[in-house]
Amino acid sequence: MKAGRQQNAFTSLSLQPSPVQSARLSAFTSRNGELIVQLGVSGRHVFNAEGMSKDEGFRFLEKHLTEDQTSNRDDTVMLLETLGYLPLTIKQASANMAENKSRRQSISAIAGRATKAQNPIAATWLISFRQIEDHDTLAADYLKFMCFLSEKAIPRSLLPHDPWSLKAEDVIGTLKSYAFITEREQSNIYDIHRLVRLAMLNWLDKQCELEKWTVNRTEKADLLFKIGCGFEILGQYNEAETTHRQALEIREKILGRNNPDTLTSVRNLGLALERQRLYERAEALYRRALDGRLKVLGPDHPDILASISNWGDVLVFQGEYEKVEAMFRRALKGREKVLGSHHPDTLSSARKLDHVF
Repeated sequence: MKAGRQQNAFTSLSLQPSPVQSARLSAFTSRNGELIVQLGVSGRHVFNAEGMSKDEGFRFLEKHLTEDQTSNRDDTVMLLETLGYLPLTIKQASANMAENKSRRQSISAIAGRATKAQNPIAATWLISFRQIEDHDTLAADYLKFMCFLSEKAIPRSLLPHDPWSLKAEDVIGTLKSYAFITEREQSNIYDIHRLVRLAMLNWLDKQCELEKWTVNRTEKADLLFKIGCGFEILGQYNEAETTHRQALEIREKILGRNNPDTLTSVRNLGLALERQRLYERAEALYRRALDGRLKVLGPDHPDILASISNWGDVLVFQGEYEKVEAMFRRALKGREKVLGSHHPDTLSSARKLDHVF
């Protein structure tokens, strides 16, 4: 789904006029896609309400604010993305900003107000969530779990309680039918709407369940790291960069800059940047990973040899072949000593050295 065109979870049903009131049409709204099917409503009478585009949202916001308040387009776009490009939430945020005559207001504060229970959109989500919680506890648990992950590209494999079972299939279908989550074109990868996530976190806090569902920060970093590696395998390097950066930030705060796990995150973030041909930025990270590992690991540790090889890879693309040769020779010599001449990493170093000449 393209940015700026997010489904707002409301489905409008346009019904045929009754024989008695032939001049009237009735319209109903629902978040429950399964209910629409049960009612036997024809697909041609179902309309999915969508959010505004970026330009539409910007123009809509401009109508209610001064030119000074919308002069910074980047800040304005960030606000619109936070509000999901939904007209009602944009209107509420602009009214608040106009009342306070503030040029810049905290994005999180505005988003927070958009997720309060008295907000009509948040209230509707809460009603739908309570319906799910009453009838399908696993679906409710899945939604609670997902709100602690990133909003974008959540792999199904990360969900608890056997995510590939038939029961899990039904649960995911329920969450999709209520538009709590959307599935990407690539199957089994899901997004959760930002305001749904914020509303859920706010609700969990009020129910005193936040601590129960909060993932240990170290475990969260490990989870993000695994997600990043998954994106690397899929060739989705922009997403890999995002998740590896999130994991790195957590590990730096908890474990320290030179912890081996932190340095592994540094290395993998560099790999994601290298795959996007951002060689100078990747080199800086590979250099940091090597320097850090030299302080805490032995000179011939496999991780150090991997860092040397990674650094050499980006120097190839920068044309610094003399440095490349020296680094590849160092990696090959160390791997032959530590891993043996027939180890896959050793053979990889030998091939890289051959290609330099």
